Amino acid sequence: MEEHEEAAILPFDRPRKPSKLKRRIDQVLALHTREARDNVAASVDFARAVRRGDAMLSAVEAAESSAPSEGERRFVDKRNYYLIHGAKASTPQTDDLSTEFDRLPDRLEKAACAKRRTNLMAEFLWDIENEVAQKLATCNTWRLFRHWVETGDCRLVGAITCKQDKLCPVCAHLRAGRMSTAYEKRLLWVLADEPHLREYMWTFTVLDGPDLAERLDHLRKALKICIDHRRKFRNGSSRNAWMPFCETAGGVYSIEITIGKNSGEWHPHVHIYTLCDSDIDLESVWCNYKREYVLRCPAMEQWWLSRTGDSFIVDCRPVTSDERPNALVEVLKYAAKLSALTLEQTVHAWRTTQNLQMMRGFGCLRGVPVVNDLMDELSQSDSRYIDLAFKFDGEDYKFYEGFKS
Repeated sequence: MEEHEEAAILPFDRPRKPSKLKRRIDQVLALHTREARDNVAASVDFARAVRRGDAMLSAVEAAESSAPSEGERRFVDKRNYYLIHGAKASTPQTDDLSTEFDRLPDRLEKAACAKRRTNLMAEFLWDIENEVAQKLATCNTWRLFRHWVETGDCRLVGAITCKQDKLCPVCAHLRAGRMSTAYEKRLLWVLADEPHLREYMWTFTVLDGPDLAERLDHLRKALKICIDHRRKFRNGSSRNAWMPFCETAGGVYSIEITIGKNSGEWHPHVHIYTLCDSDIDLESVWCNYKREYVLRCPAMEQWWLSRTGDSFIVDCRPVTSDERPNALVEVLKYAAKLSALTLEQTVHAWRTTQNLQMMRGFGCLRGVPVVNDLMDELSQSDSRYIDLAFKFDGEDYKFYEGFKS
Protein backbone atom coordinates (compact mmCIF):
# COMPACT_ATOMS: atom_id res chain seq x y z
CA MET A 1 0.00 0.00 0.00
CA GLU A 2 2.98 2.37 0.40
CA GLU A 3 3.38 2.66 -3.38
CA HIS A 4 -0.12 4.06 -3.82
CA GLU A 5 -1.59 7.27 -2.59
CA GLU A 6 -4.91 5.88 -1.47
CA ALA A 7 -7.19 2.87 -1.52
CA ALA A 8 -10.95 2.61 -1.61
CA ILE A 9 -13.54 -0.11 -1.49
CA LEU A 10 -16.18 0.53 -4.11
CA PRO A 11 -19.60 -1.14 -4.40
CA PHE A 12 -21.68 -2.48 -7.23
CA ASP A 13 -25.20 -3.68 -7.63
CA ARG A 14 -27.56 -3.95 -10.55
CA PRO A 15 -29.39 -0.78 -11.69
CA ARG A 16 -32.76 -2.38 -11.01
CA LYS A 17 -32.13 -2.03 -7.25
CA PRO A 18 -31.41 1.69 -6.80
CA SER A 19 -32.10 1.71 -3.09
CA LYS A 20 -29.41 -0.85 -2.26
CA LEU A 21 -26.95 0.78 -4.63
CA LYS A 22 -27.53 4.19 -3.07
CA ARG A 23 -26.97 2.85 0.43
CA ARG A 24 -23.69 1.19 -0.59
CA ILE A 25 -22.44 4.29 -2.36
CA ASP A 26 -23.24 6.34 0.72
CA GLN A 27 -21.22 3.92 2.84
CA VAL A 28 -18.23 4.23 0.53
CA LEU A 29 -18.43 7.99 0.21
CA ALA A 30 -18.34 8.26 3.97
CA LEU A 31 -14.78 6.91 3.91
CA HIS A 32 -13.40 9.87 1.97
CA THR A 33 -13.09 13.58 2.26
CA ARG A 34 -15.66 15.85 0.61
CA GLU A 35 -13.32 16.52 -2.33
CA ALA A 36 -12.74 12.80 -2.93
CA ARG A 37 -16.48 12.12 -2.67
CA ASP A 38 -17.17 14.74 -5.35
CA ASN A 39 -14.61 13.17 -7.67
CA VAL A 40 -16.03 9.67 -7.19
CA ALA A 41 -19.62 10.79 -7.67
CA ALA A 42 -18.69 12.70 -10.83
CA SER A 43 -16.76 9.86 -12.47
CA VAL A 44 -18.68 6.70 -11.57
CA ASP A 45 -21.62 5.48 -13.60
CA PHE A 46 -23.65 2.30 -13.49
CA ALA A 47 -21.72 -0.77 -14.69
CA ARG A 48 -22.73 -2.47 -17.86
CA ALA A 49 -24.58 -5.78 -17.97
CA VAL A 50 -22.85 -8.70 -16.31
CA ARG A 51 -21.05 -10.89 -18.80
CA ARG A 52 -21.61 -14.63 -18.52
CA GLY A 53 -24.09 -14.43 -15.66
CA ASP A 54 -22.54 -13.48 -12.34
CA ALA A 55 -18.95 -14.30 -13.32
CA MET A 56 -17.50 -11.01 -14.55
CA LEU A 57 -18.31 -7.62 -16.06
CA SER A 58 -17.49 -7.12 -19.72
CA ALA A 59 -16.55 -3.45 -19.32
CA VAL A 60 -17.45 -0.23 -17.54
CA GLU A 61 -18.66 3.01 -19.11
CA ALA A 62 -17.78 6.35 -17.55
CA ALA A 63 -20.11 9.32 -17.76
CA GLU A 64 -18.69 11.52 -20.52
CA SER A 65 -20.71 14.55 -19.53
CA SER A 66 -19.27 14.60 -16.02
CA ALA A 67 -15.71 13.52 -16.74
CA PRO A 68 -13.25 14.63 -14.04
CA SER A 69 -10.68 17.29 -14.73
CA GLU A 70 -6.93 16.76 -15.20
CA GLY A 71 -5.31 14.91 -12.32
CA GLU A 72 -8.53 13.77 -10.69
CA ARG A 73 -8.99 10.14 -9.72
CA ARG A 74 -11.36 8.01 -11.76
CA PHE A 75 -12.80 4.99 -10.00
CA VAL A 76 -14.50 1.99 -11.58
CA ASP A 77 -17.08 0.07 -9.61
CA LYS A 78 -17.17 -3.70 -9.89
CA ARG A 79 -19.46 -6.39 -8.62
CA ASN A 80 -19.94 -6.04 -4.84
CA TYR A 81 -16.62 -5.11 -3.16
CA TYR A 82 -13.27 -4.74 -4.92
CA LEU A 83 -10.19 -3.10 -3.45
CA ILE A 84 -8.83 -0.57 -5.92
CA HIS A 85 -5.27 0.72 -5.58
CA GLY A 86 -3.56 3.50 -7.42
CA ALA A 87 -2.36 7.05 -7.76
CA LYS A 88 -3.90 10.00 -9.54
CA ALA A 89 -4.15 9.59 -13.29
CA SER A 90 -5.53 11.59 -16.17
CA THR A 91 -5.90 8.62 -18.59
CA PRO A 92 -9.59 8.07 -19.32
CA GLN A 93 -11.15 4.65 -18.78
CA THR A 94 -11.78 2.97 -22.13
CA ASP A 95 -14.25 0.27 -23.08
CA ASP A 96 -11.89 -1.89 -25.15
CA LEU A 97 -13.34 -5.30 -25.91
CA SER A 98 -9.94 -6.62 -26.97
CA THR A 99 -8.28 -6.21 -23.57
CA GLU A 100 -7.05 -9.08 -21.41
CA PHE A 101 -9.76 -8.23 -18.88
CA ASP A 102 -12.47 -8.78 -21.50
CA ARG A 103 -10.99 -12.20 -22.32
CA LEU A 104 -10.82 -13.24 -18.67
CA PRO A 105 -14.15 -15.19 -18.66
CA ASP A 106 -12.94 -17.36 -21.54
CA ARG A 107 -9.65 -17.94 -19.75
CA LEU A 108 -11.45 -19.01 -16.58
CA GLU A 109 -13.72 -21.32 -18.55
CA LYS A 110 -10.74 -23.11 -20.12
CA ALA A 111 -8.99 -23.31 -16.75
CA ALA A 112 -12.12 -24.82 -15.17
CA CYS A 113 -12.23 -27.51 -17.85
CA ALA A 114 -8.58 -28.36 -17.18
CA LYS A 115 -9.11 -28.31 -13.41
CA ARG A 116 -11.93 -30.85 -13.68
CA ARG A 117 -9.51 -33.20 -15.44
CA THR A 118 -6.92 -32.56 -12.71
CA ASN A 119 -9.45 -33.50 -10.01
CA LEU A 120 -10.23 -36.76 -11.83
CA MET A 121 -6.53 -37.54 -11.92
CA ALA A 122 -6.23 -36.78 -8.18
CA GLU A 123 -9.02 -39.24 -7.41
CA PHE A 124 -7.41 -41.87 -9.63
CA LEU A 125 -4.01 -41.50 -7.91
CA TRP A 126 -5.29 -41.19 -4.34
CA ASP A 127 -4.51 -44.81 -3.38
CA ILE A 128 -1.55 -45.16 -5.76
CA GLU A 129 0.49 -41.97 -5.36
CA ASN A 130 -1.12 -40.21 -2.42
CA GLU A 131 1.45 -37.43 -2.08
CA VAL A 132 1.12 -36.48 -5.74
CA ALA A 133 -2.66 -36.81 -5.56
CA GLN A 134 -2.82 -34.31 -2.68
CA LYS A 135 -0.83 -31.78 -4.72
CA LEU A 136 -3.18 -32.26 -7.66
CA ALA A 137 -6.27 -31.88 -5.48
CA THR A 138 -5.13 -28.50 -4.11
CA CYS A 139 -3.71 -27.22 -7.39
CA ASN A 140 -5.39 -24.02 -8.64
CA THR A 141 -8.32 -24.21 -6.25
CA TRP A 142 -7.85 -20.44 -5.95
CA ARG A 143 -6.78 -17.99 -8.65
CA LEU A 144 -5.88 -14.35 -8.05
CA PHE A 145 -5.90 -11.99 -11.03
CA ARG A 146 -4.74 -8.39 -11.10
CA HIS A 147 -6.55 -6.00 -13.45
CA TRP A 148 -4.88 -2.69 -14.35
CA VAL A 149 -7.74 -0.27 -14.92
CA GLU A 150 -6.35 2.12 -17.57
CA THR A 151 -4.46 -0.39 -19.73
CA GLY A 152 -6.91 -3.30 -19.51
CA ASP A 153 -4.13 -5.77 -18.61
CA CYS A 154 -5.29 -8.71 -16.50
CA ARG A 155 -2.64 -11.15 -15.24
CA LEU A 156 -2.60 -14.22 -13.03
CA VAL A 157 -0.53 -13.20 -10.00
CA GLY A 158 -1.43 -15.82 -7.41
CA ALA A 159 -2.31 -19.53 -7.34
CA ILE A 160 -1.26 -22.78 -5.67
CA THR A 161 0.33 -24.96 -8.36
CA CYS A 162 1.36 -28.61 -8.20
CA LYS A 163 3.92 -28.19 -11.05
CA GLN A 164 3.10 -31.71 -12.25
CA ASP A 165 2.67 -30.58 -15.84
CA LYS A 166 2.73 -34.16 -17.16
CA LEU A 167 -0.34 -34.98 -15.05
CA CYS A 168 -2.06 -31.64 -14.52
CA PRO A 169 -3.40 -29.86 -17.63
CA VAL A 170 -3.76 -26.58 -15.68
CA CYS A 171 -0.04 -26.43 -14.89
CA ALA A 172 0.74 -27.71 -18.39
CA HIS A 173 -1.10 -24.76 -19.95
CA LEU A 174 0.56 -22.26 -17.62
CA ARG A 175 4.00 -23.72 -18.29
CA ALA A 176 3.48 -23.66 -22.06
CA GLY A 177 2.47 -20.02 -21.93
CA ARG A 178 5.44 -18.98 -19.80
CA MET A 179 7.98 -20.97 -21.84
CA SER A 180 6.62 -19.64 -25.14
CA THR A 181 6.99 -16.09 -23.79
CA ALA A 182 10.59 -16.78 -22.72
CA TYR A 183 11.56 -18.27 -26.09
CA GLU A 184 9.76 -15.55 -28.04
CA LYS A 185 11.93 -12.95 -26.29
CA ARG A 186 15.06 -14.85 -27.32
CA LEU A 187 13.71 -15.21 -30.88
CA LEU A 188 13.09 -11.49 -31.21
CA TRP A 189 16.55 -10.74 -29.82
CA VAL A 190 18.21 -13.10 -32.35
CA LEU A 191 16.09 -11.83 -35.28
CA ALA A 192 16.96 -8.24 -34.45
CA ASP A 193 20.63 -9.12 -34.81
CA GLU A 194 20.17 -11.49 -37.80
CA PRO A 195 17.02 -10.44 -39.70
CA HIS A 196 17.78 -12.77 -42.64
CA LEU A 197 16.86 -15.88 -40.61
CA ARG A 198 13.68 -17.74 -41.59
CA GLU A 199 11.33 -19.37 -39.09
CA TYR A 200 10.18 -22.97 -39.60
CA MET A 201 8.29 -25.54 -37.57
CA TRP A 202 9.21 -29.22 -38.01
CA THR A 203 7.53 -32.44 -36.85
CA PHE A 204 9.46 -35.73 -36.79
CA THR A 205 7.72 -39.05 -36.09
CA VAL A 206 8.52 -42.72 -35.61
CA LEU A 207 6.39 -45.80 -36.16
CA ASP A 208 3.73 -46.44 -33.51
CA GLY A 209 4.36 -49.24 -31.05
CA PRO A 210 2.98 -50.95 -27.91
CA ASP A 211 6.06 -50.25 -25.77
CA LEU A 212 6.26 -46.54 -24.92
CA ALA A 213 9.73 -46.71 -23.35
CA GLU A 214 11.18 -48.42 -26.44
CA ARG A 215 9.51 -45.99 -28.86
CA LEU A 216 10.70 -42.98 -26.86
CA ASP A 217 14.26 -44.29 -26.75
CA HIS A 218 14.14 -44.89 -30.51
CA LEU A 219 12.89 -41.35 -31.19
CA ARG A 220 15.35 -39.67 -28.82
CA LYS A 221 18.36 -41.47 -30.33
CA ALA A 222 17.36 -40.49 -33.88
CA LEU A 223 16.77 -36.90 -32.78
CA LYS A 224 20.15 -36.71 -31.05
CA ILE A 225 21.87 -37.97 -34.23
CA CYS A 226 20.01 -35.32 -36.26
CA ILE A 227 20.98 -32.42 -33.99
CA ASP A 228 24.59 -33.62 -33.61
CA HIS A 229 24.88 -34.03 -37.40
CA ARG A 230 23.71 -30.44 -37.87
CA ARG A 231 26.17 -29.12 -35.29
CA LYS A 232 29.16 -30.98 -36.73
CA PHE A 233 28.35 -29.86 -40.29
CA ARG A 234 28.10 -26.23 -39.25
CA ASN A 235 31.42 -26.56 -37.41
CA GLY A 236 33.09 -27.59 -40.66
CA SER A 237 33.26 -31.37 -40.33
CA SER A 238 33.82 -33.02 -43.71
CA ARG A 239 32.50 -36.36 -42.44
CA ASN A 240 28.95 -35.04 -42.13
CA ALA A 241 27.20 -34.42 -45.45
CA TRP A 242 24.69 -31.62 -45.96
CA MET A 243 21.02 -32.25 -45.29
CA PRO A 244 18.16 -29.68 -44.99
CA PHE A 245 18.27 -29.56 -41.20
CA CYS A 246 21.85 -28.26 -41.42
CA GLU A 247 20.37 -24.90 -42.47
CA THR A 248 19.07 -24.32 -38.93
CA ALA A 249 21.00 -21.76 -36.93
CA GLY A 250 19.18 -22.85 -33.76
CA GLY A 251 15.91 -24.08 -32.41
CA VAL A 252 13.95 -25.61 -29.56
CA TYR A 253 12.26 -29.00 -29.52
CA SER A 254 9.68 -30.73 -27.35
CA ILE A 255 8.71 -34.41 -27.41
CA GLU A 256 4.98 -35.12 -27.26
CA ILE A 257 3.25 -38.41 -26.49
CA THR A 258 -0.16 -39.41 -27.78
CA ILE A 259 -2.04 -42.44 -29.09
CA GLY A 260 -2.20 -43.19 -32.81
CA LYS A 261 -5.75 -42.88 -34.14
CA ASN A 262 -5.53 -45.84 -36.48
CA SER A 263 -3.11 -48.08 -34.59
CA GLY A 264 -4.26 -47.43 -31.02
CA GLU A 265 -0.61 -47.70 -29.97
CA TRP A 266 1.85 -45.19 -28.54
CA HIS A 267 2.75 -42.41 -30.97
CA PRO A 268 5.64 -40.27 -29.70
CA HIS A 269 6.78 -37.45 -31.96
CA VAL A 270 8.82 -34.27 -31.69
CA HIS A 271 7.99 -30.67 -32.61
CA ILE A 272 10.90 -28.35 -33.41
CA TYR A 273 10.82 -24.58 -33.87
CA THR A 274 13.88 -23.45 -35.83
CA LEU A 275 15.57 -20.38 -37.29
CA CYS A 276 17.09 -21.23 -40.69
CA ASP A 277 19.77 -19.44 -42.70
CA SER A 278 17.84 -19.87 -45.96
CA ASP A 279 14.51 -21.12 -47.31
CA ILE A 280 13.82 -24.87 -47.13
CA ASP A 281 12.75 -26.65 -50.33
CA LEU A 282 9.25 -27.95 -49.63
CA GLU A 283 6.64 -29.87 -51.61
CA SER A 284 2.88 -30.01 -51.10
CA VAL A 285 1.68 -33.63 -50.87
CA TRP A 286 -1.60 -35.30 -49.95
CA CYS A 287 -1.77 -36.75 -46.42
CA ASN A 288 -4.27 -39.59 -46.00
CA TYR A 289 -4.06 -39.32 -42.22
CA LYS A 290 -5.03 -35.63 -42.09
CA ARG A 291 -7.10 -35.75 -45.31
CA GLU A 292 -5.46 -32.58 -46.59
CA TYR A 293 -2.38 -31.31 -48.39
CA VAL A 294 0.66 -30.81 -46.18
CA LEU A 295 4.16 -29.45 -46.76
CA ARG A 296 6.94 -32.01 -46.78
CA CYS A 297 10.69 -31.89 -47.26
CA PRO A 298 11.66 -34.89 -49.49
CA ALA A 299 15.41 -34.57 -48.87
CA MET A 300 14.90 -34.51 -45.10
CA GLU A 301 12.45 -37.42 -45.27
CA GLN A 302 15.06 -39.62 -46.95
CA TRP A 303 17.66 -38.72 -44.33
CA TRP A 304 15.22 -39.35 -41.43
CA LEU A 305 14.21 -42.75 -42.85
CA SER A 306 17.87 -43.75 -43.10
CA ARG A 307 18.29 -43.06 -39.37
CA THR A 308 15.00 -44.42 -37.96
CA GLY A 309 14.47 -47.32 -40.37
CA ASP A 310 10.70 -47.21 -39.85
CA SER A 311 9.45 -43.67 -40.52
CA PHE A 312 9.96 -41.10 -43.25
CA ILE A 313 7.26 -38.61 -42.22
CA VAL A 314 8.71 -35.14 -41.67
CA ASP A 315 6.35 -32.17 -41.67
CA CYS A 316 7.85 -28.74 -42.24
CA ARG A 317 6.12 -25.41 -42.67
CA PRO A 318 7.22 -21.78 -42.61
CA VAL A 319 6.02 -19.61 -39.72
CA THR A 320 5.11 -15.93 -40.05
CA SER A 321 5.44 -13.34 -37.30
CA ASP A 322 1.66 -13.48 -36.74
CA GLU A 323 1.74 -17.27 -36.39
CA ARG A 324 4.77 -17.25 -34.08
CA PRO A 325 2.96 -17.19 -30.67
CA ASN A 326 0.63 -20.10 -31.52
CA ALA A 327 3.46 -22.07 -33.14
CA LEU A 328 5.63 -21.69 -30.04
CA VAL A 329 2.79 -22.85 -27.79
CA GLU A 330 2.29 -25.85 -30.09
CA VAL A 331 5.98 -26.77 -29.79
CA LEU A 332 6.34 -26.10 -26.06
CA LYS A 333 3.06 -27.53 -24.82
CA TYR A 334 2.77 -30.43 -22.37
CA ALA A 335 4.76 -33.61 -22.96
CA ALA A 336 1.62 -35.77 -23.06
CA LYS A 337 -1.49 -34.84 -24.99
CA LEU A 338 -3.69 -35.28 -21.93
CA SER A 339 -6.98 -34.82 -23.78
CA ALA A 340 -6.16 -37.83 -26.00
CA LEU A 341 -5.08 -40.18 -23.19
CA THR A 342 -7.03 -42.05 -20.55
CA LEU A 343 -6.10 -41.63 -16.89
CA GLU A 344 -4.22 -44.94 -16.91
CA GLN A 345 -2.30 -43.99 -20.06
CA THR A 346 -1.44 -40.58 -18.61
CA VAL A 347 0.01 -42.14 -15.45
CA HIS A 348 2.00 -44.65 -17.51
CA ALA A 349 3.43 -41.86 -19.68
CA TRP A 350 4.26 -39.82 -16.55
CA ARG A 351 6.17 -42.69 -14.95
CA THR A 352 8.00 -43.49 -18.19
CA THR A 353 9.18 -39.91 -18.74
CA GLN A 354 9.92 -38.89 -15.13
CA ASN A 355 13.71 -38.80 -15.60
CA LEU A 356 13.77 -37.84 -19.27
CA GLN A 357 14.50 -34.40 -20.74
CA MET A 358 11.53 -33.75 -23.02
CA MET A 359 12.41 -30.21 -24.09
CA ARG A 360 15.69 -28.54 -25.05
CA GLY A 361 17.06 -25.61 -27.00
CA PHE A 362 20.08 -25.76 -29.29
CA GLY A 363 22.15 -23.40 -31.40
CA CYS A 364 21.22 -19.73 -31.06
CA LEU A 365 18.21 -20.70 -28.88
CA ARG A 366 20.27 -22.65 -26.39
CA GLY A 367 20.42 -21.56 -22.76
CA VAL A 368 16.92 -20.14 -22.26
CA PRO A 369 16.27 -20.78 -18.54
CA VAL A 370 13.52 -23.17 -17.53
CA VAL A 371 10.58 -21.26 -16.07
CA ASN A 372 9.66 -22.44 -12.57
CA ASP A 373 7.29 -19.60 -11.71
CA LEU A 374 4.03 -20.33 -13.55
CA MET A 375 2.43 -16.95 -12.79
CA ASP A 376 2.04 -14.33 -15.51
CA GLU A 377 4.54 -11.52 -15.81
CA LEU A 378 3.34 -8.39 -14.05
CA SER A 379 2.25 -5.47 -16.17
CA GLN A 380 4.68 -2.56 -16.37
CA SER A 381 1.82 -0.11 -16.01
CA ASP A 382 1.83 2.28 -13.05
CA SER A 383 -1.94 2.73 -13.18
CA ARG A 384 -4.43 1.63 -10.53
CA TYR A 385 -5.18 -2.06 -10.30
CA ILE A 386 -7.92 -4.30 -8.95
CA ASP A 387 -7.29 -7.72 -7.38
CA LEU A 388 -9.92 -10.32 -8.35
CA ALA A 389 -10.10 -13.68 -6.56
CA PHE A 390 -11.81 -16.78 -7.96
CA LYS A 391 -12.50 -20.09 -6.23
CA PHE A 392 -13.12 -23.43 -7.93
CA ASP A 393 -16.40 -24.94 -6.74
CA GLY A 394 -16.03 -28.33 -8.42
CA GLU A 395 -17.38 -27.24 -11.79
CA ASP A 396 -16.40 -23.64 -12.48
CA TYR A 397 -14.42 -20.74 -11.09
CA LYS A 398 -16.66 -18.37 -9.15
CA PHE A 399 -15.85 -14.85 -8.11
CA TYR A 400 -15.07 -14.69 -4.40
CA GLU A 401 -16.70 -11.57 -2.97
CA GLY A 402 -15.03 -11.73 0.42
CA PHE A 403 -11.46 -11.26 -0.83
CA LYS A 404 -9.64 -8.11 0.24
CA SER A 405 -6.02 -7.46 -0.75
